This record gives sequence, structure tokens and C-alpha cells, in this order.
Amino acid sequence: MKWVREPDGFYTETLLGLSIDEVKTLQVYVKRAIPGVQRLYDKYRDLHESGYGTERHADLMFKYEEILGTLKGFVNQ
Repeated sequence: MKWVREPDGFYTETLLGLSIDEVKTLQVYVKRAIPGVQRLYDKYRDLHESGYGTERHADLMFKYEEILGTLKGFVNQ
């Protein structure tokens, strides 16, 4: 694991470089987290679609949708 800083115009982007073995290890834990996040997303999506969801529920739905997409993207790469 190594922190990498890359200049990007006026800004410097900081990235975490991982070896293949580290990525495979992390994927195990990420796969375990996906069902829990999926349940939370489904819960708030159902509330939103049924018309009983509040603005807070909609915000949480979008939050978990984004987290779920990130986790699934990490596992699929």
C-alpha cells in the first residue's frame, strides 16, 4: 500500500496505490458489505416509491445508491 500524489493542473490528487493481493483481500470485505447496503437502499427506495418517504428518506436513498454503485464497481474491476 502506498500513497501516491499526482499533480493535476493547479491541484494535487492523492491516491492510494494497492497491490493485486491487497485488492483481492479488500474485495472479500467489500462483497460482504454489499448485501447490507443493498437492503438499506431497497428500504428507502420502497418508502420513496410508495409515497410515504420524506425528504430525509430520499436523501438516504441517494446516499446508499451512490455507496452501492461504488462498492459494486470496486468488486467488478
